[in-house]
Amino acid sequence: MKALLKEAGVAPDLEIELLARRGVQDEQQVLQQQLSTAGIKLKLVVLEGASYREQQRAGNFQMILYGGDLPSDPDDVYLPEYGCDEKSIQAKKRTNNVSGYCNKEMDRLLVEARKTTDQKKRYELYAKVGRILHDDIPELPLVYVPRFFTYNDKVKGFSTDGDGRFNAVSFGLSRVWIDR
Repeated sequence: MKALLKEAGVAPDLEIELLARRGVQDEQQVLQQQLSTAGIKLKLVVLEGASYREQQRAGNFQMILYGGDLPSDPDDVYLPEYGCDEKSIQAKKRTNNVSGYCNKEMDRLLVEARKTTDQKKRYELYAKVGRILHDDIPELPLVYVPRFFTYNDKVKGFSTDGDGRFNAVSFGLSRVWIDR
């Protein structure tokens, strides 16, 4: 990894600040250790919840750990999370598009896909969007952690779907019981 960074012209003393929320230091320290093996120093800027959210929405960070959901339909996520909401991005009051990413061609494709009912054409449009996101890299997914799980052996019948959702008739909370 160090050789790849050197080849890319990255200085050997690269330091990145991670805007971090108090209470999840374990995740942050693991990332800090992993990056250090690549020669990248990760400086943690740890804030309480309200201050963290304020800095996140203002876009005042170099790096942030941010989670999301795996959508059943790309329309549910791509436009809100990557769309050019000019007012929001310029005013630096980011709520969904945390990275401040903006690509007008991708926005055009997303709007077209949203209006398209032909599944094949829709797939082709979202495939183009996927390629743009792959090339531009507005975010770098590091890990997927299931959102909902149980800790106590007495909790029985709890399960989620592939997206971590727990609120359906055939699985989740409707099927849970406590074994005494």
